[in-house]
Amino acid sequence: MPRGRAHRDPSPRALVATGAALVVTSVAVAGCAGSGVLGGDAGDAHACVSWVDFATPADAAADADLVVVADGATPSGTRRTFGAEATVHTVVVREVLHGTAAVVGEALEVVSTPVTCSGEADLYPGGDPLATDGTVVVLLHDDPAVGWRTMTPSAGVVTASPDGGLPDGWDG
Repeated sequence: MPRGRAHRDPSPRALVATGAALVVTSVAVAGCAGSGVLGGDAGDAHACVSWVDFATPADAAADADLVVVADGATPSGTRRTFGAEATVHTVVVREVLHGTAAVVGEALEVVSTPVTCSGEADLYPGGDPLATDGTVVVLLHDDPAVGWRTMTPSAGVVTASPDGGLPDGWDG
């Protein structure tokens, strides 16, 4: 007999616990497979994102990769984002408030970040925040999967202050 710890047969309780863990793991993996999260059809993948709640536009700007002022935005297509066909807008930079990845006059393709877990029919329950003609501040994240997108569904676009900059609050 080899030296070291003696081999013991597992107790019935240990066998039941191991079997239950395997069943739970198998069910969880099978549930993901159909959703595209794990081995399923990637077109059906859907993510439920819990968004950061920024108290002020300044808080969001501090966390943004780029903050620009623009005079409205023009819809230019869609892009699959978090499992939904999100609207893409062309935003022409009037002023750069934070970051160095854009210059005045540059046209950026920006995904309007959708609300997740609400279904395709309700991606923007309060309306698409980039669907505006006024002067806005756009807070952007450089997402490796989709390119420029608004920080969150609710903290990505805000009406510019009277001086054309970042306002103190979310209501402009």
